[in-house]
Formats: sequence, C-alpha cells, structure tokens
Amino acid sequence: MPEKEKEMQEKYFEMQLIGQQMKQLQQQAIAIESQIAELEISIEGIKSVGKTGVDESVMFPVAPGIFLRGELKDNKKCIVNVGAGTAVEKTIDDAAEMLKSQKLELARFREEVFKNLQMLERRAMEIEEELR
Repeated sequence: MPEKEKEMQEKYFEMQLIGQQMKQLQQQAIAIESQIAELEISIEGIKSVGKTGVDESVMFPVAPGIFLRGELKDNKKCIVNVGAGTAVEKTIDDAAEMLKSQKLELARFREEVFKNLQMLERRAMEIEEELR
C-alpha cells in the first residue's frame, strides 16, 4: 500500500476516534447540566425549608412525583447522607453550602469537558485540512 494512502487511512481512523470521543464528551456535558439543574432545585428547596414555620403543613417528596403530607418539626437542621451508610445532622445553611460546593465542582468539571471538546474539534479541523 502506498505511503500516502496509508497516511490517509490513519487520519480517517483518527477522525472516527475523535468523533466517538466528542460524542461521549457531549453526553457527559448533558449529564453534568442535568446534575447542576437538580442541585439548583435542591438548593432552593432546602432554603425554603429554613423559611417554613415549625409545625407548618408541608409535602415531602418520597419519589419522583410522589409526596407525603406532614408537618415540619425542625426548620433549622436536616440529616445528610455523607456516604458509606453514614448520615449526619447539619444546619440548613450548612447543607445548602454543601450543595453549592457540589454545584461549583460540577461546573468546573463541565468546563474541563468543554475544553476537551474544543481541543478535539480543533484537531478534527486540522485533520480535515490535511486530508484536502
């Protein structure tokens, strides 16, 4: 096989790999955006608990779209799962800050994903130029 043809096949193969990697990164970005949106909802929800009066009637979510009616007994603290089957009591403000911190970490990760996407996009354009 002539050297030029082999080189073109290698570049074509690299373009295919880049396309697959870009697709995976785009899926990651969508998942991250979804997680960030969920955290924003959770942050607003936990803040509203702090503003809700004790013994006030509220609806507690138990599954997506399923709620139980109840009365709020404590609007200052909540129980937070910290992993490995361990839960700790935190103030509403501390729990909200923890969620904000998670959101910031996800936002940083999202930026890394976008940088990688841009890098792959540039490489794909370089290969495209080389193939002309």
